[in-house]
Parts: sequence; structure tokens; C-alpha cells
Amino acid sequence: MKSIRLVKTTARGVPVGDDHPNTRWPDSMVAKARALRAKGWTIHAIAGHLGGPHYTTVWRWLAGIDRKPPAKVVARLVHSE
Repeated sequence: MKSIRLVKTTARGVPVGDDHPNTRWPDSMVAKARALRAKGWTIHAIAGHLGGPHYTTVWRWLAGIDRKPPAKVVARLVHSE
């Protein structure tokens, strides 16, 4: 059986966020970190509250170095049984 799945990608077509096979932290955690930062939380406090990522990882998310927004969404044909 074949189905179509929407995948978030970079401009070059590389999957990003939850759609990347090596993603360690879900997009929901990144969004929560950004929301807490907007409320004035420190990076160390956010990392402690999330209970998983190192504060440097959180800093990279918030600085826009990692987990940039996807450039496009593409449809991929998925073969399933």
C-alpha cells in the first residue's frame, strides 16, 4: 500500500525537525523552550525545566543556529505494508 506523507525540509530538500531520522528532541520541546524564553526565563532555567537537553543545546535553538524553521514542505510517497 502506498500513501503520501508531508515532510518539512530545508531548501535543498533535507528533512528537518521531527521529520529528520536522527532528531533527538521533538519540535514540541523546541517550541516550549522558545515560549519560555519569550516569558523571560533564563537558558539554564529552561534546560532544567525541560529535563533533557544541555543548556548549550537550548541556547543553539534559541539563537537560531539549530532547528531553524523549515524552508518548504514536500509530499513524499511512502510504501507501507
